[in-house]
Amino acid sequence: MKDYETLSPREKRKHRIKERRKKRAKRIFFTIGCLAIGLLGLMVFVQSPVFSIEKIEVTGAVRLSKDEITAAGLIEGANYFSVSASKAEKMLEKNPFVFSAEIIKKLPDSVTVNIKERKPRVYIKYGDSFVLVDETGYILGVETYASDSSLPVATGMSFSEASAGKQIETEDTNIFVTIIDISRALSEYNIPNAWSIDVSDINNITAKIGLWDVYIGSNENINEKIALFAGAIRSDKVVNEQLLEYEGSFDISSTKSQYFKMYKYSV
Repeated sequence: MKDYETLSPREKRKHRIKERRKKRAKRIFFTIGCLAIGLLGLMVFVQSPVFSIEKIEVTGAVRLSKDEITAAGLIEGANYFSVSASKAEKMLEKNPFVFSAEIIKKLPDSVTVNIKERKPRVYIKYGDSFVLVDETGYILGVETYASDSSLPVATGMSFSEASAGKQIETEDTNIFVTIIDISRALSEYNIPNAWSIDVSDINNITAKIGLWDVYIGSNENINEKIALFAGAIRSDKVVNEQLLEYEGSFDISSTKSQYFKMYKYSV
């Protein structure tokens, strides 16, 4: 190997370029090594028990089950960094009852799950099934029987299909709005045992409340009519306390007057 001083100018230039390349390669390998070691250390650190989820707080969930929350990856003992908030939110929102899900992660070991659920409003009879909807017409479930006895069952509305997680499709928009108006008013005035609503004739709507046949008439002034009924049964102690022991009929088709008759229920 020639001594550097004996090299020609051209050879010296080539030698300097070669040495610079060697130094650059050493710096690159050193940097990569440091990054690899740092990354390995970071991986070991984030997988440590310090970041195991110890607390999962859930708010707003009524219908959402614990199993569904677990299926979304929200499990005590899971690694904090392995939980994807956005993925868990999307999984939870697949439940028709869940309007929105918000996952808030708090270092080093806690997760808050904020759920906003849709509120069931009424069942609508569909063939042999009962379609549970909220007041926007979003289908929450299709049941073989109306499992929630606190909600009325509406009959007389036609629609093509019913699938949970979809908007109800019907050409009877006016009838659907009427069903929602009646069920909302029944809830607003806290009228118990509202079992059914029949809207097969929009001008002769009837309802079954307890053992009472309630004649509502047309779909005009629904809120005022239900308010009239609520005021009447609460002003008469016997009627109010005997909704399930007495049969009767009640006419609230006019908001200016009402008429009822009552007789003892017999098996």
